[in-house]
Amino acid sequence: MRKILSSVICFAVMAMLAAGAMAQGYETRGSGHQAKLPNIMVVPYINEQMDTSPSDLRTFIDNNPMLQLALSKVKESFSLNGYPTVDFIGLLRSQRNSSMAQAYRGAASNPIIKMMQSSKADIFVYITPRIIKNGATSQAIVMLDAQDAYTRESFANANFSSDQFETSDSVRLVNMALDNISRNFFGQIEERFADLVASGRTIVARMYVKEGCEMSFYDGFGATGDDLGTLLNYYFAENAYHGTGEVTAIEDYYMDMSFKIPVYEEQTGRPVPMTYAMSMLRKFLRGVLPSDYKIGKTDTNGAQIDIYIEDNVEL
Repeated sequence: MRKILSSVICFAVMAMLAAGAMAQGYETRGSGHQAKLPNIMVVPYINEQMDTSPSDLRTFIDNNPMLQLALSKVKESFSLNGYPTVDFIGLLRSQRNSSMAQAYRGAASNPIIKMMQSSKADIFVYITPRIIKNGATSQAIVMLDAQDAYTRESFANANFSSDQFETSDSVRLVNMALDNISRNFFGQIEERFADLVASGRTIVARMYVKEGCEMSFYDGFGATGDDLGTLLNYYFAENAYHGTGEVTAIEDYYMDMSFKIPVYEEQTGRPVPMTYAMSMLRKFLRGVLPSDYKIGKTDTNGAQIDIYIEDNVEL
C-alpha cells in the first residue's frame, strides 16, 4: 500500500512540474514578454479590386442594419474575451472631410485597406452575414475570417448559424447566429498569434534598378566587392529576426527577398511598426551603394515592399 501511495505522489509531482514547465514556455515565447492578445479590428468583407472610398463604405453600412449589428456584436465578443479592439466604424467616421480621406483616393492599393493598415490593428476579422431562405423559413449564417493585418495569412475561420424560423427579421436571425460564437474560435487566434510572435512576421521585398540606370545587382559593392545579393544574405543573417532571411531570386536589374521582423520590441514589448522593415533595407543600401546611385521610389503594401535604385543625378 505504501509503495502504491508513493508512486501516486511521485506521479502527481511530476505532472505538476511538467504543467509548470509548459506554462512557463508559453508565457516567455516570442519577444521575451508574456504572450499578448492581438489588437483586433472587425471589418466587413471588402472587394479589394474595387476603389471604394471610406465615405461610400460608411454609407453602405449605415443603410445595412444587419451588417451594423454583426460588426458591433462580434467586436463586443472580442472585448468580452479580453482582446483590445480597434473601432472600424469610428475609424470610417473620422475620415469625414479629412485630408487623410482625400489622400487615400487614388492610392496604389484599395483605399479602405490603406486606411485599415493605418489603424495599427494586428488582426482583421472579416465578417460576412447572409440570410438563407428555405421555403417559409429563414436562417442566418455569419462567416468570420481572422487574418494577419500585414501578411493576410488566415489565423482562423468559422461559420456560425441560427436555427431556422418563419421570420423576415434578418437582424434578429444574425443576432441569434452570433450567440453561438465558440471559445474555440478565439483559441485558434490566440495560438496562431503566439506562433507569429515566436517566429516573427515575414516581409517580402522586391528591389529594382530603374530603367536607364546602368547599375547591376551583380556589380561589386562595399569593401568586399561582393554582389548585392550576397551582401544582403550576410545582412539578414545578422539583422533579421532569428537571422531568418534570404535573397530568393536575383537578376541584373531585379531582386526578390524575404526576411523576418519581430512583432514586439525585445526590450519594451511595444509593437514593431511596419516601417521597421523599410528602415532595415534603407540602412543596408545607404551603407553599400556607391555615391553614383541612390534609393528612388519606394512603396509599402502590408508586408510587401518595393524599392527602386536610380542614378544620383544630384552629383
